[in-house]
Amino acid sequence: MMAPTFDEQASTLTKSLLADARRIPMRLPGERAQPAPWKSIAVFAASVVVIGSAVAGVSMALHSASVAKSAPASPAGHWTSIALKGVVGGLSSVSCLDSAYCVAVDHDGNLWVSTNPGGGTAAWKFIAGTTAGTVVSPGKGGTTSVSCAGDPSRCEAVYQGTGFAIRTVSKSGESGGSWMLGLGDRGDAFINRNSCAGALCVMVGGVPSHVPGHPVSDQSGFVFSTTVFNGTWAGGGYGNSAELPGSSALTAVSCPSPSFCVAADTSGDVITSSHPGPTGSSPLSLTVDPSAWKVSHSVVPAVDSFAALSCPSVTFCVAITRHGDVVTSTNPTGGASAWKITTLDGSMMLDSVSCATRDFCVVGGDSESVFVSHNPADGSPAWTQVHVTAQRAQAIVALSCPSTGFCVGVDGGDGVHVYSNPSG
Repeated sequence: MMAPTFDEQASTLTKSLLADARRIPMRLPGERAQPAPWKSIAVFAASVVVIGSAVAGVSMALHSASVAKSAPASPAGHWTSIALKGVVGGLSSVSCLDSAYCVAVDHDGNLWVSTNPGGGTAAWKFIAGTTAGTVVSPGKGGTTSVSCAGDPSRCEAVYQGTGFAIRTVSKSGESGGSWMLGLGDRGDAFINRNSCAGALCVMVGGVPSHVPGHPVSDQSGFVFSTTVFNGTWAGGGYGNSAELPGSSALTAVSCPSPSFCVAADTSGDVITSSHPGPTGSSPLSLTVDPSAWKVSHSVVPAVDSFAALSCPSVTFCVAITRHGDVVTSTNPTGGASAWKITTLDGSMMLDSVSCATRDFCVVGGDSESVFVSHNPADGSPAWTQVHVTAQRAQAIVALSCPSTGFCVGVDGGDGVHVYSNPSG
């Protein structure tokens, strides 16, 4: 794995600092009454712009993407917005099995369930309000992702610290048993995202590199896989982990089936596997084979960094970058040349994507809008910008679209944004 150049590292750091300076004050409204820290951040961010502008030319030179002239922004239309009560640290993820069952989590590990997601605030049941009931106890690293597979009893929420949690939830919204598990023998790893399909759940993140010749400060991709034994996850799920040589820290994963997963990393690489799950005859002796994961390098320039990924099938994937790119492929295992890059005109930093099928995708990010496409692989003419939140509101940090007529997004505050269009 080639080490990032100084310009790439500087650009990535610049974007991260500016994003934090802009978003954190919005995400933590209770802190607005204490202006001093944000003034310091603003002054520092302004200084960083000078450095960042010098790097911008490098990023532009590296890009060969087409620019999508998206249709003019339209009103919310079929989108409605509601606010959840009791959110701590901002909402971070959402997963919907269908239009009648969704789970949302915040950074503090609190959990909401709804069997009528568009029914208003009262339709979302707050089922984890204390340390004993949270998916993750407060202060343990922040809950970053939730994924549900098949039925409500198979929902997994992960946190960015060294571990993850599984919680079963009944259709009525009552919480079931929860189970904590460490990351095998790699307690120095962190988790960014997860994706579940059938009996498999795959979590991805990063770990200090143990590749010979690489400094420990380098981050390698990290995969942790769990499977269902005896038909239950609460106390019955087992898995193991692996470092993926040749990759950087993984930022996104999507598993359209238990036998196929696609991940992406901070260096612009795409990583695929046709054998993502752990193998072995006993729950206590499972292993994850790192050679089962294939790295396609430099799908996008390393300075862009993948932010999210959605694969509705094994033959179609859509990824988005922090730079504002939509990257599509009808052959995810085909290497860098199999991916097409389109830069959305009018987009800012992108955070989330969800595709119900190859004919319906929604992308969200740091603006009051989402971008919707019924032909995402077509590039420039296919995307329409739709206003869904108040101007300059929170970024749409996560999306879940189980069908072409239904989609739910959550922002970095307490907002849930629901798309419902029975005609598709």
